[in-house]
Amino acid sequence: MALDLIGGEPYSDWLIEGFNAAIHDANLVDIELSGHQFTWERGQDTEGWMECRLDRALTTENWLNLFPMVKLYNLKGAPSDHSAILLVPRVLKHNARTYRFKFENAWTTEPMCETLVREGWTCVQGNNIQEKIKMCSDKLASWGKEITENFIGRI
Repeated sequence: MALDLIGGEPYSDWLIEGFNAAIHDANLVDIELSGHQFTWERGQDTEGWMECRLDRALTTENWLNLFPMVKLYNLKGAPSDHSAILLVPRVLKHNARTYRFKFENAWTTEPMCETLVREGWTCVQGNNIQEKIKMCSDKLASWGKEITENFIGRI
């Protein structure tokens, strides 16, 4: 990430490289700024005028996945030499109701339940437990839907 600067003396390369390394090491992402590119200025209408983007919003990829429509606005206009920034974490609106998996205790009496869990657990390679759980829940959800639809009739 480069320092956004107009006018004035540029910052030392080692400062910028250190900042970039810290951001990289922390696995952070710089959110794009909408509006005026700079958040600080000095000496407006003079020969020594300079503008710089001092303010940023940094986040993780996981957070961006939760808020993919996020917007960061520069609220330039205050009498200060510093602009405020506003982060608006917009959420995607889903028209369809999101389905959340629920395990039914009654399934444990069905022999197929154990088979599906075993298949789901072993088909995912490696030790990623979240993927294994997801695979098991997907298999159980589709199978459970068939079982549950006729549950009263089977009783």
